[in-house]
Amino acid sequence: MAGEITVLATCIGLYFRYEHSNQSPHHRLSECDLVEVNPVKVSGVPILKHTRVQADSIVENYMSGSPVEEIADNFRIDPEIIRQVLAFAKLQQPQLQL
Repeated sequence: MAGEITVLATCIGLYFRYEHSNQSPHHRLSECDLVEVNPVKVSGVPILKHTRVQADSIVENYMSGSPVEEIADNFRIDPEIIRQVLAFAKLQQPQLQL
């Protein structure tokens, strides 16, 4: 649990550093420690580390009405990681209804 809190705090800290950047929200998700960009995986789209799950797919599924547990089951990702990505996305785009 302490490690998860540290990762979330790191993601939140990175948000404040990039808050006024000109990066698109899509690429801002790549600033979260739970997300990586690797040109040989999914054409360089930001994905959750150690997966091929696109980070923005998590947000899109949640915004479409899927609960965290369902997203976690569908993508075989720990629900806490889903919550952390959603929290980071919410910081990136406060207008999101997350």
